[in-house]
Amino acid sequence: MTSLHPDGYPELRARATLFEESGDPRPLCDPDAAERALRMAGAWRAHPDGADFDVVYTLATLLWQRHLFQRRTSGARRADGRAERRAALFLYAWTDAFLPALVPADVRTAVRRLPRLPRAFRRLRKDPGERPAALVRHGLAALNRHDRLLDRPTLRLGLTLMREAVDATPAGSPLAHTLGVDARCALGIGLQRVLDVTGDLRVLPEALAIGREAVQRCPDDHPERPLVFFNFGTLLLDSHLRAGDQDALGESLRVSLRALELTSATDPDRRERLAHVAHLHSLHYDRTRDPAHLRKAVAHGREAARGLRSGTPVRDGSLLHNLAKDLHTLYEAERDLQVLRESVSTQRRAVDATPKDSPKRSGRRHNLGVFLVDLAEATGDAATVHRAVALGRENLRQAPPGHPEHLNSLDTLYRALDLSVWELGLREGAADLLDTARRRVGAAGPDTSREAALVLAQTLKRVYDTTGELSTLLECGDVYRRLTDPAAAGNLSARREDPVGHLLALVDVLAVLYERRGDLDALDEAEQVARRALALAPASGTARAVALAKLGDVLEHAADRATDADTYLARVTEAIDHGMAAEAACPKDDERYPALLLQAGRACLDMYDRSGIAAALVNAKPYLEQAVHTLPLDAQNGAEARALLAELLLSRHRCTAEQERLLDAFPDDLPRAAALAGRHVRRCRHTTPAGRTASCGSWPVSSTNTPQRVESRRRPSRPRTSAGRSPR
Repeated sequence: MTSLHPDGYPELRARATLFEESGDPRPLCDPDAAERALRMAGAWRAHPDGADFDVVYTLATLLWQRHLFQRRTSGARRADGRAERRAALFLYAWTDAFLPALVPADVRTAVRRLPRLPRAFRRLRKDPGERPAALVRHGLAALNRHDRLLDRPTLRLGLTLMREAVDATPAGSPLAHTLGVDARCALGIGLQRVLDVTGDLRVLPEALAIGREAVQRCPDDHPERPLVFFNFGTLLLDSHLRAGDQDALGESLRVSLRALELTSATDPDRRERLAHVAHLHSLHYDRTRDPAHLRKAVAHGREAARGLRSGTPVRDGSLLHNLAKDLHTLYEAERDLQVLRESVSTQRRAVDATPKDSPKRSGRRHNLGVFLVDLAEATGDAATVHRAVALGRENLRQAPPGHPEHLNSLDTLYRALDLSVWELGLREGAADLLDTARRRVGAAGPDTSREAALVLAQTLKRVYDTTGELSTLLECGDVYRRLTDPAAAGNLSARREDPVGHLLALVDVLAVLYERRGDLDALDEAEQVARRALALAPASGTARAVALAKLGDVLEHAADRATDADTYLARVTEAIDHGMAAEAACPKDDERYPALLLQAGRACLDMYDRSGIAAALVNAKPYLEQAVHTLPLDAQNGAEARALLAELLLSRHRCTAEQERLLDAFPDDLPRAAALAGRHVRRCRHTTPAGRTASCGSWPVSSTNTPQRVESRRRPSRPRTSAGRSPR
């Protein structure tokens, strides 16, 4: 019927749906709709082969309800009312020959018998092969029409027809292996449509049972054998994805591979089946991490995309998009740059193949941005970085606040700008980088806002290290305070965050504020924060060692601010204790261990330098000697370690007689000190460390473009606590 009136039926079907779902007949009583229905009914009687059952049933419903409405409102049988009644009864007579249960009870009550059908229609009851074939044919037509109209009553009618066809072709029937297979395959498709529309998992067992029965009955010479296997494979995939049936995934792959084997190379459906098998391999890889599945997914996807031409843009975009994702996953597993480049070019084709008004286009553009940034990171190519930044800006423009891809677009742009600023050295982009990091914090949801805030804090610190702008450092401190505020953060460990790391980062920021401005409030806060970090640190390991070292450094600086000897000695003693504990807690193979050795030795030497306590030299010597042994001369702090050891040896050489009795005399201290000092001077002639940041336990000094002296450990003299030499 649709072929006779292609433009008139969808509106009539929509009116019938409103009536069937609400019970209100008024949508069916429009005069123009009734006139159009009468014309279509007349065309069907003239050309019965052009009609589909769902169309006939819709016209019968509309005309009968129009007839009843006129009787209720006018109380008289007008001529047009009789025409509508007569047409409706004839259509119901055909319905009765096809599916008697669908004829409404009020129709049977209103007439003694339905009109007699022409001979061509009466064959449905007399020919045992005619009715099952007609049921399958009209049921498929109804399912196809549902795909176009998305009309649930049409879907329900198609399922009713298919169930009748299944009942008409039982096992042992002459049609069981022909029409019976077609009916079961189509019914499985219809039930899958119900699952897609309603999400009702109760239809899944019936769909799987009917699909399995179709596969078992399908003979080798059945023309639709590949389709039968393919449809059952998609049902099994639904069982895995929707119901969590893990075994169904493996069976789906086996059945789908069989369908692919049965599909000829020239079959137009082969591309879709290749893409389906590629998807199944990809799901297997996600589950098992077996690289063989990933390589097979890429191989089938490449074959499906080979020779792809435009014509079905949405489907082509999906196929290319899935292939690009598999290629990117393969790159992450094998780090093959050629595969990454192929994923970028494939994703670009997927974006081009996706209609501009498609809701999937923004997500695919975002993936293209991610792949392009990965390529820029892997190659360091400036042109690729610029393309990634440009695409990131365009994606963000097309995904304003409130758009589902807004946060993803900000993430990708941030990564691209980060490469531009730090890898290419385009420092003028630092303002854009910070602005994007701030916008990420504003756009992030409850589950990602803290991660976004942490990225912002790290970016602010890095920009400060480059520019030296104090406002940037102050903002960084504020962000870290919010991250470490117990009232706002809650249980940081439960959030799988690193509370100790956050607190120690805040200590570093406060350290720089103290160094830059002599801010005693920053020093006091740093001590409080460092003690919080130590309280949260584990009982042993690197995290505890770093926390101990940080607190030791804070206490050394606090000792410098002491106004009396007793306070100074108490502070510096506690600092040394923490430094030694840090060295003991740190694993010896940790990269921060040499810095902890250096810090412990430096603290002991400072104590001797300020107080003249000879035992401090004894404690300092093994730490500094091991630091020199561990740190190469060209390593960070390597020259400083040698300078400190040279100073220690010189101090031992100059010990007083009373101190010599406390220390073992080493006559070679002076030559060793001279040699170490000479190497230190030669090293410093070739290096001008700008903005050096001491690692681990040492506080970072302010980052400027002025070379820093390695001997910057020297601090103003503090009150003496015992007899001995005066500080130099």
